[in-house]
Amino acid sequence: MIELIHRYPIVIKVLLTLVTVAFIGTGGWMWKTGKEAEGDYAAKIKDETVSMKEYQDTLQRMQEFYSQTFQGKLPPDFMKKLDINKRALDSLVEKKLLLVAAKSEGVKVGDEDIARAITEGKSFQDESGKFSKDRYLSILKSNGMTPSSFENSMRDDLTVDKFRNMIKDSVYVTDNDLRDYYTKQMSSQGKPFSEEEFKAKHDELMRSVTSTLQEKALKSFVEGLKSTYKPVINQQLISQQAAS
Repeated sequence: MIELIHRYPIVIKVLLTLVTVAFIGTGGWMWKTGKEAEGDYAAKIKDETVSMKEYQDTLQRMQEFYSQTFQGKLPPDFMKKLDINKRALDSLVEKKLLLVAAKSEGVKVGDEDIARAITEGKSFQDESGKFSKDRYLSILKSNGMTPSSFENSMRDDLTVDKFRNMIKDSVYVTDNDLRDYYTKQMSSQGKPFSEEEFKAKHDELMRSVTSTLQEKALKSFVEGLKSTYKPVINQQLISQQAAS
């Protein structure tokens, strides 16, 4: 795998995209314990805060992911080249920006959605695969959380996920868009447009083009939020973390 990365840098880009999506999505809730000291934050966006614990937990999970993916056989400077510290912070800043925007737009998640997420969470299921209230309460207690604080955190995660999907769903790809894309694709390969091949690949092209445009729309939206809300980064603490 390491040789593959050195030979094909695109592999790194694909991995980075997959990891970033995984860690800013729902399903991997981080435990928050206690109150942090004044100024002990990684970033602030309006009324939302990225705590140092959130940042450190996300960074650790990313590091563990890469280590497991490459079976611990990473070059010494691999993480540095990936700029994983910045990537971890960026993923959390994006999440908070989307949360601020979602709340501003009145996006809400119902109690039934939270209940479903909890009962379907594998962490809270017993050996038979059924939700265990005792296990749920025990895990929360061991992490210094109450059901109320955990469910509020989960509500934020689900709200962000819902809003992110709303942005993506706003992207509409027409048949003409696909034809233009396919024509350019064939032209770059020195091949003529084939109506028969276009029809055969229509569904595949629709999925590919839609996914690409959705990610571009989301990225553009987040960049606009950064200009609007101007996240405040605690550079001193971030630098200390990077040096440790």
